Amino acid sequence: MWNEGTGGVTVAWEVMITAGVSDQVQAEVMMNRRAGRLGGTVLPLVVSSVLAFAGCGKGEDARPATTQSAAQVGPVPFALATTPDGYVVRDALDGGAEPLWSSDSLGGVHPTVILVPGDWRGTEDARWVVIESYDGSDNEGGARQELPTYLNIGAERHLTIGGHPAVMANQAQQFPGSDQAMTHAYVAVDTNASARGTFGSGATGFVVSGPGATTAAALMPIASAVTTAMPHKPVVITPPERWRVLASLDAEQVDPFLGDIRLVPRARRVLVLAPPSGKADDEVTLTALRGSDETAQALAIAVGWHARVPGEPATIADHEQGGRRWTTILSGGNRIALTTIGAAPFAVTGSATRIQDDAWIAALLTSVQITDEHSWTALTNPK
Repeated sequence: MWNEGTGGVTVAWEVMITAGVSDQVQAEVMMNRRAGRLGGTVLPLVVSSVLAFAGCGKGEDARPATTQSAAQVGPVPFALATTPDGYVVRDALDGGAEPLWSSDSLGGVHPTVILVPGDWRGTEDARWVVIESYDGSDNEGGARQELPTYLNIGAERHLTIGGHPAVMANQAQQFPGSDQAMTHAYVAVDTNASARGTFGSGATGFVVSGPGATTAAALMPIASAVTTAMPHKPVVITPPERWRVLASLDAEQVDPFLGDIRLVPRARRVLVLAPPSGKADDEVTLTALRGSDETAQALAIAVGWHARVPGEPATIADHEQGGRRWTTILSGGNRIALTTIGAAPFAVTGSATRIQDDAWIAALLTSVQITDEHSWTALTNPK
């Protein structure tokens, strides 16, 4: 049973926590250097925590706790057999930027686990749930700023999960008194505070949401199935019955693709394509990432869900042409195409006006050739 933190009311759910839930928080000290993102600034010492939950639900033996469903490769070295008409390769580079965990102006990186039902049919089958790990330490509004109901404080109910403060909410108006769209249901756990604390007093935690479970009550069994939550890492979860882990995405994988090319995250190889006399807005980037066969689909879900705003959700669609398959995300005038070449995930990123033709995308992806380290070094360090 779940004990709400306000008023001590006990609420029974379809799936209950098993006995012996650990509420011990083990502190670990981590120095987070973000030189690649913050102009060489070394941030102060951060004290963070490791959270252990007790798994729950039926059939756990058939669904062992896991964070990754397939072996990962890459980022692979690559080249283009032919360059698209009207473009040249302006740059080739390896990523090296540290993740930016939270920022009022730029947002933050959220390591993410994607759950889908056993009979899931693909990206356009919107029965998935996203578990995003957050760090709100650099937000002006702290960890509460990571909540969909940040501007509507009274919309959430308080409870405890695994010995830690948590909040839950069904749909609520994000901007009270306005005609803005409603937020989605979610459950959030503050993994940095004990049960006697209040939600948001700690900097780190995770938020569970998604169209696969549209009420907080339906999300609760998933939140309670998290077995380990570490700062800046995807959670470890024993999925409840009927759910499976599609993929677990770490910070380097899920870091947004859009933005300053000089801030390319680690574990990526990038070719920058542009017209010979074009501006930065004309650039199209082709990126090799680390991952598996399932990474492209999972990234489409994670990036698309995180990029949504009230009244303007991101559009996710599957495409196939010329023997190539990919998934696109359209949000805020930008488009990302995600695919797998061999066993390696790739992303094509640019403005929607530049990346709008399926034939163009198919031709670009067909032109990708996996090479070797020597060939990639020659691209990144031309003589």
